[in-house]
Amino acid sequence: MKKVIVMALLSLLFSNSGYSQGDIAPSKQLVEFLDKFRKDYEAMYQQGNFGLVQDRYGENVRLMPEFQETVLGLIPTALYYKSFFERFNVDNYSSEQIEILDLGTHLVEFGSFLIGISDNEDEHQLNGKYQRVWELTKKDDYELVTEAWNYDNWVDFGDKLRFKDVPSVRMALEPHILVNDNISLEIEALNCLMEKVIMEGDTKRWSMFYSKDAMLIGGFSPIAKGSEAIEEYLVELQKEEPLFEELDVRTDRIVELKNHVLEYGSAIESWRDDFNSGISTSKNLRLWKREPNGSLKIFRMMNMYD
Repeated sequence: MKKVIVMALLSLLFSNSGYSQGDIAPSKQLVEFLDKFRKDYEAMYQQGNFGLVQDRYGENVRLMPEFQETVLGLIPTALYYKSFFERFNVDNYSSEQIEILDLGTHLVEFGSFLIGISDNEDEHQLNGKYQRVWELTKKDDYELVTEAWNYDNWVDFGDKLRFKDVPSVRMALEPHILVNDNISLEIEALNCLMEKVIMEGDTKRWSMFYSKDAMLIGGFSPIAKGSEAIEEYLVELQKEEPLFEELDVRTDRIVELKNHVLEYGSAIESWRDDFNSGISTSKNLRLWKREPNGSLKIFRMMNMYD
């Protein structure tokens, strides 16, 4: 079945060669809007009060933190932040914007942050990256529909960043989308091929999924910018990865945006090494871009472990 899907992809790619890259730079007004939210968000952490920004979140917001399963909905999201502020004192929080993409009905924002937290036992300083997705509403304003973040370095107290009382969903174990149109067929075919090259340790072909101007925003590492840096990152990552006995790359939602496609994905990884074996799950956001020749390439990629 997977071979059939991959073959179907080849004909689909050549049929889409009429796409061109549009202008995705944000207006000054949108930059100011996101700057204001970022400052209010910093104040929210500094004051431990989610109410300072809650009205900017959509009712169906999706929260995708490192170490926590996906949080769906505004009420569980508010509970996540309440639980965080009850467990930790926030000693400092600051952030910087890296990029804003105006994709018509959606804005996608990337940035970095520094947070200092403490509890009764320890103090910690964490550097990380964030991604926010905003959607244009019928009222002609934007609401936050997705928020994700990961960290630049390994965090040895990850269990403290999990909140069991917050309703959460392990999306990798939930139903994935059905292949029922051209774009779902194309994404499914690419993911099937991605499973194959990752399990074979073929970093050359793995890097070919990314556009020349891509950014890979991986967990526990700095951002890799550009195809050469991404290939180098994947080579080093492959050296550290265990042997994958099975790998299932899944998709639960696709949003088509101008010449881009936003994919909400996850993965189930059955692995072993010389000392251990296990099953892990992760979640990710992939922003694909249609190239001038019609091929679909990963333009921005961010992943978080559950």
